Amino acid sequence: MSTLIKSVSVVDAIEIRIKQMVSNGMLKPGEQLPSERELQAELGVSRLPLREALARLQALGLIRIRHGKGAFVERNVSRTAMSDVLITFFPHQSADRLRDLVEARGLLESEFSALASQRATVQELAGLEELLRSEPEAVKSAEAFADLDYTFHHQIATLAGNSFLLLMHEALGPHIRSFLLAYASTEDDRCRAQERNLALLEAIKSKKPKVAAEMARDHLKPCLKSMMKMTAAKAELPELPVAASA
Repeated sequence: MSTLIKSVSVVDAIEIRIKQMVSNGMLKPGEQLPSERELQAELGVSRLPLREALARLQALGLIRIRHGKGAFVERNVSRTAMSDVLITFFPHQSADRLRDLVEARGLLESEFSALASQRATVQELAGLEELLRSEPEAVKSAEAFADLDYTFHHQIATLAGNSFLLLMHEALGPHIRSFLLAYASTEDDRCRAQERNLALLEAIKSKKPKVAAEMARDHLKPCLKSMMKMTAAKAELPELPVAASA
C-alpha cells in the first residue's frame, strides 16, 4: 500500500530545520545563528526563502533579528507567540470553552498560591496587601476592578517564582481580563470578588500551601457558576430574523 507524503515548500523546510537545530541543542538560547551566507551553504537554499523563513521564526518568537548583527535564538519563550496559539480557544459565548478557561486558571492559580505561600517574603506579601487595598473605589467600575483583580493575581503568579508558569498565566491574560469584565458586571459581584481576593491573600499569608491552593480553587467557583448561567442564557436567545431582500 502506497504512503502519501505531504510535500513542503523550501521556506517550510528551512523553518523546520532551524526549529530542529534549536530543539536538539545545536542552537542554544541567546546564541547567534550562522550568517545568512553560511545558512545558505549549509541548507542549500537561496537568500529569499531563507529570509522568509527567518522572518516567520521571528514572528513566532523563536528568534530575534538584530539589524546589522544577525539573528539570535530568543532566551525566553515569547508570550505573544503563546497567546497567538491560544487565541482559537477564546471562550466567547461557549460554555465548554469558558469552563476550560476557568479550570486552567484554577489549576495555575492554585499552584501559584501554594508556591507564593512558601516563597514570598513578608515584605512581598505586605506589598500584595497594599495593592489589593490601595483602590477601594475600584469596585465602582468594571474596568477598574478587572485591572486590579488581574494585577493582584498576576502578582501572586510572580511571587510564585516559576517563570514557565508565569508565562502561561500571561498568555491567558487577555482571556482572563475579558472574563473579568463580563463577570464583574455589577458592584455586588465586584464586592464579593474582592472579599474572596482578601480571603485568598490571608490563606497565602498563613504559609500553608495546601490551604492557599484550596482557597485559590474555591474562589473561582462562584465566578464560573455565574458565567455559565449567563452563557446558557445567551445560547437560548432566539436568532434575529433575517431581513427579506427588497
